Amino acid sequence: MIDDDILEKSIELRNSFMQLEKNVELLSVEAVRTFEDWKRLLRTSDEIRKLLYW
Repeated sequence: MIDDDILEKSIELRNSFMQLEKNVELLSVEAVRTFEDWKRLLRTSDEIRKLLYW
């Protein structure tokens, strides 16, 4: 079971990834390191992970 906060963040994470994956140029290691949208996606992922492991 997950709470509403985790659900909302998970939906945000999924939507962010789907937007990034549309642009092939953003799928490189360098893009993940430097592109702000990737950094935001990774921060959201970390937030979800922290909420799952009390």
